[in-house]
Amino acid sequence: MFGFNVQPAIARKLGVRTEVPWSELTEAKREIVLDGAEEKKHITVPSRKGLHELDFTFRNARLTVTEELKRADTEKRLARVSRFLREGTCPDCRWTRLSPAARGPRIGGLDLAEVTALTLAGALER
Repeated sequence: MFGFNVQPAIARKLGVRTEVPWSELTEAKREIVLDGAEEKKHITVPSRKGLHELDFTFRNARLTVTEELKRADTEKRLARVSRFLREGTCPDCRWTRLSPAARGPRIGGLDLAEVTALTLAGALER
């Protein structure tokens, strides 16, 4: 979980303002946080024993949470990672997990997800 603690310091080194709300970040800065490339940075990290100089690799938020979720082998670790997860219907794909290209073609006015959700009888009725 050390990565969760140092990522804000690394993000600051990449020019991301961590003291402002997410809504105030530019689209470019949000992109760095969510999907930015891994990049090694030199940071200073405070601890109970003083300041530590570290070379640490920035990992974007999606990658960090995904990796921590894989390592969540206790309830405590899972609880810590779970605060970054949200379950809901994707407003774009409506839970179909289909890309825009796959959702584009229409069959009788229905997209691929809508057609495959029909029963055989329902498809024949159309």
